[in-house]
Amino acid sequence: MFADNHDNALIGFVEHFKVGPVAVYDKSIVLRNLCERDGMSLEDAEEWFYYNILGSWVGDGTPAFITFL
Repeated sequence: MFADNHDNALIGFVEHFKVGPVAVYDKSIVLRNLCERDGMSLEDAEEWFYYNILGSWVGDGTPAFITFL
């Protein structure tokens, strides 16, 4: 399963016991896409991300999002 319109943010896959592989996306790139491509402010992009992307659980194959330190 993949996040629509964020192919440039796909960084790999993760596997763990009984689940996987699951697509992993760079959260900062997803937010940048929402700002630059969709014209959102950072605040709006974060709200959209947390509610509509991260909050969309569709089963064990739901993509994961990483924040790098």
